[in-house]
Amino acid sequence: MKRVILILAIFIYSNASGQSLWFWQNPVPQSNYMYNIQALNDNLIFSVGQGGIIQKTTNGGTNWSLYPTEITSELRGLYFVDNSTGFVTGASGKIFKTTNSGVNWVQQTSGVTVTLNSVYFRNSNTGWISVSNGACLKTTNGGNNWTSTTVSTHDFRSVYFSDDNTGYIAGGASGVSAVYKTTNGGNNWTALNTGTSSFFYSIIFVNNNTGWAAGQNQTVVKTTDGGANWTAQNTGTGTIWLWNVRFINENTGWISGSDNIFKTTNGGTNWNKISVGLPVTGFNFSGLTVTSTPLILATGTAGMIIKSTNLGDNWNSLQTGTTDNLSGIYFINQSTGYVCGYYGVIGNSSIHKTTDGGNTWIGQNIPSGQNLYDIKFYDSNLGFAAGRGLKILVTTNGGTNWMLNYSGSTASEEFQAVAFADANTGFAAGGYFNTSYYSRFYKTTNSGTNWFSVNLADTAVSLYSIQFPNTLTGYACGTSGKIIKTNDGGNNWSSISSGTTTDLRCVHFINPLTGWISGLSGLIRKTTDGGNTWSVQTSGTTGGLTSIVFTNENLGYASGNLGVIRTSNGGINWTNDFIQASIPVNSMHFINENTGWIAGNSGMIMKTTSGATGVPEISALNPVDFILLQNFPNPFNPSTVIRFQVRGNSDVLIKVYDNGGREVQTLVNERMQPGTYETTFDGSGLSSGVYFYRLTANADGRENVITKKMLMIK
Repeated sequence: MKRVILILAIFIYSNASGQSLWFWQNPVPQSNYMYNIQALNDNLIFSVGQGGIIQKTTNGGTNWSLYPTEITSELRGLYFVDNSTGFVTGASGKIFKTTNSGVNWVQQTSGVTVTLNSVYFRNSNTGWISVSNGACLKTTNGGNNWTSTTVSTHDFRSVYFSDDNTGYIAGGASGVSAVYKTTNGGNNWTALNTGTSSFFYSIIFVNNNTGWAAGQNQTVVKTTDGGANWTAQNTGTGTIWLWNVRFINENTGWISGSDNIFKTTNGGTNWNKISVGLPVTGFNFSGLTVTSTPLILATGTAGMIIKSTNLGDNWNSLQTGTTDNLSGIYFINQSTGYVCGYYGVIGNSSIHKTTDGGNTWIGQNIPSGQNLYDIKFYDSNLGFAAGRGLKILVTTNGGTNWMLNYSGSTASEEFQAVAFADANTGFAAGGYFNTSYYSRFYKTTNSGTNWFSVNLADTAVSLYSIQFPNTLTGYACGTSGKIIKTNDGGNNWSSISSGTTTDLRCVHFINPLTGWISGLSGLIRKTTDGGNTWSVQTSGTTGGLTSIVFTNENLGYASGNLGVIRTSNGGINWTNDFIQASIPVNSMHFINENTGWIAGNSGMIMKTTSGATGVPEISALNPVDFILLQNFPNPFNPSTVIRFQVRGNSDVLIKVYDNGGREVQTLVNERMQPGTYETTFDGSGLSSGVYFYRLTANADGRENVITKKMLMIK
């Protein structure tokens, strides 16, 4: 059967000068904080969260597909009326709707610009949304129009209707709880007295009379008379925040919270903590869903998804890969690379290695208790990693073994960066703060076997970055805008002026004369005379830029706590490089103009293979659907990149048509294996206007057709 899908909205991206497309490599499926999850049955499951992420599985969580929206901020609310029709809501008044099980999402108009926390539908037409400004939105035509009713001034986090007229909305403010009830479909609301001052995050009813609300400080209250009276229930002693409550009948229910899942089999008279088997604390399980089987899933911090098939007695994780906070990434070639980390979410510090371009990462055997901030390799065998406590780890066999070759005596002293001048000579740079900043600068002349301190003329600086563009010339930068330079391989260092007192986080030179520095408050400066003078560049961001990399004199990237920015003209102009993540980016590395990686908190590793030209790419994720994504950039002139996902071995055809339905170009026509791909449409020689691109894929005896719209402006 032929299936044709035409998207009705064009998602507009501001970067008309080109973007690199980044895809997730670790963890799988991803590590954005996830706010909500819903299982339609034991196989079909959706979840939403930060980074504008919508993810879906059709096989119970074995494989996931990611569906990007036009935003990178958070999505909080999720509700599917049936297997096909669903809604998600989030920051800035965003509402998205799908009518084809998540393959396409069309933005709806909410009429507000605040956060939409929760969404609930009684049928495909009638639904409600709880709003952070004290309002409740309602639609009676499937989201085509939404009307707002002011309930109070509270932040409402949850909404639930037990029938078409009777509903409840819950939330609160600091030290204030709020539960309201309507009996006329949301036209009017009445405050209910729950007998507590705790903020409520979730409310649910199993019939018109019996319901529960859960929130801060392990607070759970229950009503058996439609909210007229509420009774506090005992969840034990503690201050755990309870995020989500779900019941399958009047007796059996679960609550997800900070580090814990609670379960009751007697309507909440007793709640028991369930061990979910995580190695350490630090997880919030914001999302919880239960099917009639029952299959139970919870999601939250770092994209973690856990699953139980036996009423919560045992749990297993559906996420693979490390979620350690990653601070350094370095690749020797297209296949072999390393990341290092610190203060891991689910464990200790780490070094992980890949030999397949980042698709899989294997933990390395390192001395215990290390918190590492940077990692570099001179060749395929010799590598340094350094971090907290002035620890320096050295490998001489490509990471098979790591030796602790230097260690300071004070944990507060840290090495932030390492670098090689040649095979024998290397440096570790850092410092500490004790009423003011002090530097720590060490050198090796025998490939890391021994290390000794180097005296600097200016010691009132903590160094964050060091780089050698050749064996003689090196630069390091740090706090208060300070830069030091050597012209003799690191034997002598002198201070040079950067023209700023803003803290610097990274220095990168493409040759001894041309380089860039980045730092706090979006600072970027460039020199073409070896640091004698620096010109100010406008980054367009106010976030700290912890890493800056150039692959040639024109193409460069900078990253930090607000994502990745890109330039194609040496830094004269910088534009946002779209990544589907709301996670600080701590480090990046490129091996050529096209191929690069970024690493960040919660184990985030993303890769691009289209840094300069938009060449095809394949990700490690095995999609569960055929997906045709919105082109990047859009509008465009004259070329744009189209990404698509292929499920199963398929004959794939992608063609472009003009607004009159005439075929103008064939982009893809071949047999393809499962994966994520990119192709480029070049509109040179064509006029401005609306064009359509269509994916046709034949698999499993069915023809799948998806069509989208794009706009070329010359």
